Amino acid sequence: MSTTLHDRSPGPGAKRWLAVGVACCLLLGTLFGLWLRRDRAPSEDGVDVGFLRDMVDHHDQANEMAVIALYNGVERAVDRFATEVILTQRWELGRMYAWLDDWGYSLGDPERTDAMAWMGHAGPVATMAGMQSQENLDRLVEGPEEARSQLFLELMIDHHRGAVHMAEAAAEDATVGKVREFAAVTARNQAMEIREYEVALDELRA
Repeated sequence: MSTTLHDRSPGPGAKRWLAVGVACCLLLGTLFGLWLRRDRAPSEDGVDVGFLRDMVDHHDQANEMAVIALYNGVERAVDRFATEVILTQRWELGRMYAWLDDWGYSLGDPERTDAMAWMGHAGPVATMAGMQSQENLDRLVEGPEEARSQLFLELMIDHHRGAVHMAEAAAEDATVGKVREFAAVTARNQAMEIREYEVALDELRA
């Protein structure tokens, strides 16, 4: 009886070569994927990495201010604002951590002197736009609740203005799409929050 082409099955040698071919394809695919991923990573001294590292430190201080305000007591409306800062910015910090880690970069050194170098004016972290002095943070612990509420809003308005300044620059100059989008959203949201803080501050002062 004759055997048709469809009745034939590959022999051991053919199966072995097929397995080798599949393994090679998988390996090449993995290597190509890693190459693409590395190719997409921005340079460490560029806008994307610089902005994320700086904004991590900026968000960290905003969280510190909010925790101090909540722990020591503030007016109910300000309590809500401080809580929103913690919830929102902790989530944003997680995104920034993940992107830096995905690109193989660490967080910025707190003692670095090149913060905001990506904007053309490098300096220590403490001199970044909107960053508050330790003296101002200490003042948040002192005084009655109403005074602390006003001070928190004043400091956070200034802090947010610095963040908006940085985020608007990154939204224009970052090379990675998701970083540009994140920066634009950050600038928009914090500008809106500034207006809310200003209204609340006027009401407290009335």
